[in-house]
Amino acid sequence: MDFHFEYPDRSFVDQILPDLFSLFYENMHSIVPFDKSYSEALSEWASEIGCALKKEPRKLVLMYCGCQLIGFCMYYVNNGIFMMEEIQIKKDFCGSGAFRLFYEWLIPQLPSDILFVEAFVNIENLRSQQILEHIGLLKCEEIQNGRFFHYRGKYSVLLNKYGAKS
Repeated sequence: MDFHFEYPDRSFVDQILPDLFSLFYENMHSIVPFDKSYSEALSEWASEIGCALKKEPRKLVLMYCGCQLIGFCMYYVNNGIFMMEEIQIKKDFCGSGAFRLFYEWLIPQLPSDILFVEAFVNIENLRSQQILEHIGLLKCEEIQNGRFFHYRGKYSVLLNKYGAKS
């Protein structure tokens, strides 16, 4: 499969938000049903995420198979922490190697002074919890009234997992 990854031009973020939300909605709606209509949820999500993605140090990576958008990742690095905010991959591409190839592509582009990896995952999202544990993160705490788990791990474990040199 022809996977490739890219950082989009920030000036085009508003134009791609509906496509990103579609991926997010497709993956998350079955886990945590939305209490709003699709268009209301899109509007709220796009407003919040669109503003965030236009600011540094937050990064957005688009994932493609050929010309098809198959996923995205939002992250930032601050004070030695690589914070994985959002990773969404179309269900049809889960198990295809895209996740591994994405990290093999991303790791060389990250700063060398990272010590820890962190992520938050919805308490209902068992698949994401399994993935985070698979890549070496440990559940630390429940937050936001028990809606999310906070995960944390050593960055060196992620480097070792994806064959990068520490």
